[in-house]
Amino acid sequence: MHIGLLFGFGAASHGAAASTANAKLLPLAVSLADWNSFTSTGRSPDGSVHDSHTLDRPTSDLTPPNNVRSGGDNVPELIVEPDWCCVGRPTNNTPTMREWIDNGASPSDMAYFGPNGLQTPANCSDVPGTKHTLMRNLQNAAGQPRTVLLYDTYRGGNYHVVGFAGVTIVGTAGNGSHQTVALQPTLVIDPAATTSGTSWNGGTKSVGPASPLSLVR
Repeated sequence: MHIGLLFGFGAASHGAAASTANAKLLPLAVSLADWNSFTSTGRSPDGSVHDSHTLDRPTSDLTPPNNVRSGGDNVPELIVEPDWCCVGRPTNNTPTMREWIDNGASPSDMAYFGPNGLQTPANCSDVPGTKHTLMRNLQNAAGQPRTVLLYDTYRGGNYHVVGFAGVTIVGTAGNGSHQTVALQPTLVIDPAATTSGTSWNGGTKSVGPASPLSLVR
């Protein structure tokens, strides 16, 4: 099982200006308890270890989603039902959700959370209702290194976000009210990543599969 080899924390630095770059943030919240169990055992919330997809590194000749193929690669996948959350101003607007999936959270989205953007801990609003029409957008985002929110509690329609995880969508399944997304842990290069609300000097901005980084506006 290669999962342990993938888990390093990313560091934030200057690169693309945070005020002009979209964060590679998906409008998905993942339970911290589920994530910690997955990183320790490789098991998804259903108690099973899943490895049905192979993720290849994107290149100029192998672009997403073509870098995802069926068949195991000895890296477990976390299978979860999507917990949709707002990575900007609270909304139930489907076009806005599509934009977040397709292009990430914009600088103005991050500014909603304050002058330093989305800094943990923070509350991000739940998106009520089944968003089955968004599953196609998730599938279209397969193969792209992206970031999801990690939350420890859910109260009053808000996910209490305590961290971020670098992932790649490698598959979706289900229909109607029972849908799942398969996430493989990935190191994500994100120009909007910061540590403690500031940028570091030198290096590459990245979000590890379980990172203390924040996202700025």
